[in-house]
Amino acid sequence: TNTAPTAAIAERDTATPSSTDAGPAAASPAAVSIAIDTPSSLHALAELAGKGMMYFVSLCNVANFRAAMDFNSHTQLLQAIQEKIASLVPDNAHIANYAGENWVIAVPESETGAEASLGREICNAIDPLISTHTGAAADKYTAIGISKYGIADLSAQDAIEKSFNVCASQLKTGGFKVFAPRIDNAQGSAALRSAMELDRLKIKYQPIIGLHNQSTQWYEAFIFMRNDAGIEQDASALVDSLGIEKDNVALDQWLVNEAISALSSLVYENSQISLTVPLTSSAVASGEFAEWLLATMQASSLPKDCLSFSITAEQGQDYEAQSKALLTKLLENGFKSTITDVGSDQLAVVKACRPDYVQLHTSFTEKLNAEED
Repeated sequence: TNTAPTAAIAERDTATPSSTDAGPAAASPAAVSIAIDTPSSLHALAELAGKGMMYFVSLCNVANFRAAMDFNSHTQLLQAIQEKIASLVPDNAHIANYAGENWVIAVPESETGAEASLGREICNAIDPLISTHTGAAADKYTAIGISKYGIADLSAQDAIEKSFNVCASQLKTGGFKVFAPRIDNAQGSAALRSAMELDRLKIKYQPIIGLHNQSTQWYEAFIFMRNDAGIEQDASALVDSLGIEKDNVALDQWLVNEAISALSSLVYENSQISLTVPLTSSAVASGEFAEWLLATMQASSLPKDCLSFSITAEQGQDYEAQSKALLTKLLENGFKSTITDVGSDQLAVVKACRPDYVQLHTSFTEKLNAEED
């Protein structure tokens, strides 16, 4: 049966390592000690704070090489593997040996996408190392499970267990696999936070066709979220369900930064492109978002007319004072704004906020030919 590991953090060590070394020694990049798992070191690894990646590395297909090895050669092989791992991981990584032929690696604040790259590097380094040391035929001798920690409510201890379980699923085939937390059952802000942290949000752009000849190519940004099955779904319902919690402004900041990144590679080739970015109720109600937005736009050096911002008529009604202040500040600094989904009973908010553009709700246009209108 699979039992979640108790791991010891092995610091880089100048002392000659042995298979019975029970704890860390003086720090040095020269070598890495092989530490026996102990309850105290388990707490050290499990209580890591912040964000990062957890790797559980195991040897697999050991029958192909173990029978030809004695105790000393086996110990030397384990030491060589641990030194190889130490040479591949970042300097801030924590390396632990667990039960001899397993290692736990914690890499704080790893970059997006780096988890697969490091997993591949470790496999590609250890597999031929085992063949060289033992004379065994080339094969897959490394299985790695990977999990993020510090995101989506996953603690470092959770990540150890998740990476351990994923590693177990790879023992027959070798190679690495990344644990993907499920988010389909999450609600509201929790679902949004998880989607952002797991890189499951994506922006799609829809062209806005003008009724008259116009040189500007207008686009509107829409947020999509990839579900647990890998299918991209419109996230507008999720975004609309959000309250005005301060943390939700992170979505607006992400959206603005993504839009800036997309425009930076296009606007100087086609100066007629303009993108409208929707803002959430959190951004509208925030007293700090406008200043962040203006500072971010100034730092981007993009022309002001290539990016505009929109709020809904409902947001304008619910937060009229904040909406008016936000749109006024945008106007004063040279940015255009839009109020969307305006119904026939919401014209007052348009007059109060004075946006540059208005997008009418379908119910409004359906009434245009009615006698009372």
